[in-house]
Order: sequence, then structure tokens, then C-alpha cells
Amino acid sequence: MKKNFQQILTSFQNEGKEDYIGLWQVETQVRLSLGLSKTDTKKLLQEVLGFVRLMLQNRFIAVTLAKGGGYTAWPDQSPESVTKKIEQEWNRLGGPDPDLTFSVWFCYKE
Repeated sequence: MKKNFQQILTSFQNEGKEDYIGLWQVETQVRLSLGLSKTDTKKLLQEVLGFVRLMLQNRFIAVTLAKGGGYTAWPDQSPESVTKKIEQEWNRLGGPDPDLTFSVWFCYKE
């Protein structure tokens, strides 16, 4: 595991006790940690997907937030399924910008 990834994971676990973690937050932290540019999309995507796998192995689940509060967990939480869906939407929309209609959230399950 990349050294900074453990620090990011710990930070997200702490934040996840009170709030959801958005894919855009993952992208930002991974990008800054590795010194990548938003224009280095292929490398950035691969690193983000690797970090998402790490999150899923550490008690996070992928969810869709409900308008009135709460969430719906994605039916298939396997790393392959979650990262495939993220990759498809990332490529379709050009990245995980918070202003995009595609929003992936992660819920920490203590």
C-alpha cells in the first residue's frame, strides 16, 4: 500500500463515522497525495480505483444517497463490480467532478 494511502484511509474512516465519503473526495485526496494532475486521467483513474478497492476491503460500501436522507447500498459490493461501474461512469462523464450528475458515495460500516 502506498504510504499516504493509509493516512487517507484512516482519515476517511474517521470522517465516515459521521458522514458519507464522496468519490470526488477520493479523487482529490489520491490526486494530491500522488502529485497528479486532473489532466492525467488514465493514471488518476487507475489510482482512484485502487484506492476504492482498499476502501471496500476496509469496511466501506458503495451507496447511492437518498433525497430525504439515508442511502441505498449497491447490490453488488464486490471490488470488481464497484470499480467497473465507477470506471464506466468516469469515462462517460470525464471524471468525478462534484458538479457532475454521477455521484458515488461510500458509507463506513463500523
